Amino acid sequence: MIDKDIIKQEIEKLTISGVLGRSRSYARLLEYLAICSAEGRVPKELEIASEVFGKGAVVSWLPVCLLRADGAAWCHAVRSFC
Repeated sequence: MIDKDIIKQEIEKLTISGVLGRSRSYARLLEYLAICSAEGRVPKELEIASEVFGKGAVVSWLPVCLLRADGAAWCHAVRSFC
């Protein structure tokens, strides 16, 4: 299992490099997903909305769709970097 401190250091390097743009949301999402992965768990969309983006427990379908779209853009940005 990967140490969480190492994950945070690598994410900090990516954030400083500018590849994630100026949005802190991408860095928070990356860190959250990386730590979940290191723990061997797959978070649900509502967990991500709550933990990463600070959305309340009651989420309508529209914000979830926006979360999916933002996540897709983030994945594209990371793929283009690699």
